[in-house]
Amino acid sequence: MLGAAIIHPDQRAVIPLMPAPSTNRDGTDKKDGERHAAKRLVAQLRQEHPHLKVSVTEESLSSHAPHIKTLHTHGLHSILGVKEGDHASLFQQGQAAEHAGRVTSYERHDRAAGVVHRFRFLHDMPLNAARTDVRVHCIEYWEVGDDKVQHFSWVTDLRVSKRNVYHLMRGGRARWKIANETCMQYAEKPGR
Repeated sequence: MLGAAIIHPDQRAVIPLMPAPSTNRDGTDKKDGERHAAKRLVAQLRQEHPHLKVSVTEESLSSHAPHIKTLHTHGLHSILGVKEGDHASLFQQGQAAEHAGRVTSYERHDRAAGVVHRFRFLHDMPLNAARTDVRVHCIEYWEVGDDKVQHFSWVTDLRVSKRNVYHLMRGGRARWKIANETCMQYAEKPGR
């Protein structure tokens, strides 16, 4: 099953949506997998909610050209995680763009929380060397605290600016609400 939920960075509530099952292919015992389930889920979401304005946020396994094309076909925006190990070409292009002075940097201080938010973003990058027709905007983010630094990165079809990069980051990070707010953890009680 592939699950989906409606989340918002400012809301604690998470609204689970219909799951999409992985199904057997005709005449085989092999499941068709998460990618095909995602196609069905996106099509069903759009059929049931054709006017719902959403941005899809997913992990880096979803940051591939066919899935991005599916999202665009159905009129959905996206904020998709990327990892350097999985998207080496994209990160290499980012380094080249930085050396050429085409990267925008932005820093925001949250003194009350003792955190510095550092951003680096660039526009209109090919997702990878094989699919240069799929263009994305890239965001790198560092959350710098007193004793730890966290790093995240995403690609999006939404235009990135200093005015909206903080909000896009919060949208990308809100994906974790699905696990934190909807999934229950069970622990065996002593004596059972």
